[in-house]
Amino acid sequence: MSKKRIGIYGGSFDPPHHGHIHCAVALKERESLDEVWVIPCHKHPTKSENAPMKDRVMMTQLAFENIPGCVVLDVEDSSPSFTVETLEKLMQQNEEFREAERFLLLGSDLAEEIFSWKKYEVIEQLVRPLVLSRSERDDCMLSSTLVRSWISRNVYVEHLLPRKVLEYIRTHALYRKRK
Repeated sequence: MSKKRIGIYGGSFDPPHHGHIHCAVALKERESLDEVWVIPCHKHPTKSENAPMKDRVMMTQLAFENIPGCVVLDVEDSSPSFTVETLEKLMQQNEEFREAERFLLLGSDLAEEIFSWKKYEVIEQLVRPLVLSRSERDDCMLSSTLVRSWISRNVYVEHLLPRKVLEYIRTHALYRKRK
């Protein structure tokens, strides 16, 4: 019997948008992954989040709720989120993850940066990085920064993120211009 193939897809998801979904689904299909575990980071070590963690987790759950094989996990604590620590925690606490063939999903924008991450050599022992190349994502060159900017300026964004995520953002008044 072959091992389950699990991809870990972490990020701020501030907010999650169609580019995030495209990356997860494209790599899942290209690499024949059984599941993609989507993990919003609690506190990014090099940038600040705009929406609170509880909101980012909820938006990420809404964004991925109907995507087959994608599961959103809220496993990080309140300290700065380092990929290596999340992976080590999953190895210690999750037998399914420990027993699986493990992968780390990355957009091409992060592929070169990964070598500078905390304990990269340990990350490399725990998971195999999978990169969605620029050519595979040309039509999805979205960024959460762009989405937040457009929302704050009241620009039309319904084509950039799932409707339920946009409704959540509006209901909770996220990313509005600060006065």
